[in-house]
Amino acid sequence: MRAARCVTVVCTASLALAVPAEGRGHQVMTEREAVQALSGNDLAGHDRAVGFALDLEQEAGPELRTALVQAALRELQRDSRRSDPGETAFERMVGYANALAPLREPEAIPFFLEVIGHGPVMWDALADIGAPALSGVLKVVTDSSNGANVSGGLAVLRFMVEDGWPSPEELSAIQEAALGVLTGKRERMGSTAIILAMFVAAALGDPELFTIVTTLASDRSAVEDLLGGDDDSDREWSVETIQKHARGLLSGTLVPFPERRPRSE
Repeated sequence: MRAARCVTVVCTASLALAVPAEGRGHQVMTEREAVQALSGNDLAGHDRAVGFALDLEQEAGPELRTALVQAALRELQRDSRRSDPGETAFERMVGYANALAPLREPEAIPFFLEVIGHGPVMWDALADIGAPALSGVLKVVTDSSNGANVSGGLAVLRFMVEDGWPSPEELSAIQEAALGVLTGKRERMGSTAIILAMFVAAALGDPELFTIVTTLASDRSAVEDLLGGDDDSDREWSVETIQKHARGLLSGTLVPFPERRPRSE
C-alpha cells in the first residue's frame, strides 16, 4: 500500500508556503523561497533548496514537490551535456534523489529511471512509487545496453515482487525480464545482473527460473557461457561469485542483496 496523499485547500497550502521553515525545525527558508530557488540558475540556491526539501520530506507541499522534480530533470539535461560531469555534479544528482525519494511522486519516475544504475536510493524510490513505475523499470531491464542500469532495474523488480502487489500478468512480465538475463537472450550484462536476476527468481518462486539457478549452481560451463568474454582473473571471480550465490539461494542460507530499507506505509 502506498502512503495517502494529503488533500489541502488552496488557502491552507498558501499559508504553508509562507511559514518559515525555522518555525518547523528546518533551515531558514520558506517553501515559496525554495520553489523560486529551484526555478533559478543559482546552483548554490538549488543546493540550499534541496537541503530544505530533504528536511521537510513528506511535509513538502505540491508546488515544492513539482519544482524539485523539474529541477532534477533539468540537472539531468545539464549533466548529459557535460564532457566530464565531475564529482560535484554527481553529488548534486544524489542530493535530488535523496530529497525526492521520500515523496513517492510519480512525476519523478523519469528522473529515477535515468539514474537507476546509481544505487539503492534510486531502487527504493522506484519500488515505493510502485505500479506507475513498473513499465519503465521493465523497459530498462529488457532494452537497456547498460549493465548497471539492468542490475538496478532487476533490484527494483525484486522489491516490487516482495511488496506483493503485481498482478499475474505483471508477474509474468517480470519473469520474462529475469529469464532474458538468465538465459543469455540479453546482451552480456555481467555477474551483478545475473546474481540480481537470480534474486528475482527467488522472489517469484518460479520453477522455470529455479531450474536455471540450479544449473548455474552446479554447472560451471553454463555460467561461463552466460558470462561470455575472455578468460581472465575478473571472469574467474565472477564465475565463482555467481555459483556461490546460486548455491546460497537454493539452500536458503543467503540473504538477497541489496536489503530493502525500512518502509513507512
